[in-house]
Amino acid sequence: MGRYTAELSSGTKASLKVLRAVASDNRQADCTRSTKDQSGSQDTRYLVFGTNKNQMQVCFTATGERCFGPLVRQ
Repeated sequence: MGRYTAELSSGTKASLKVLRAVASDNRQADCTRSTKDQSGSQDTRYLVFGTNKNQMQVCFTATGERCFGPLVRQ
């Protein structure tokens, strides 16, 4: 359970800046197979959308570096 805040990211490659605050963690394996309790943690991700908006990359920097994806809308 957590809270997400998204804001436009102007002047960068990313379209959106997403702030994530984890309130509680079920300690089940996540997509990286980690079971570490992330309760109370916060992080920032940057979303870079493709020109036709049917795919995006999730990046760790506003300049579009250290990303995973693309995630493609089916």
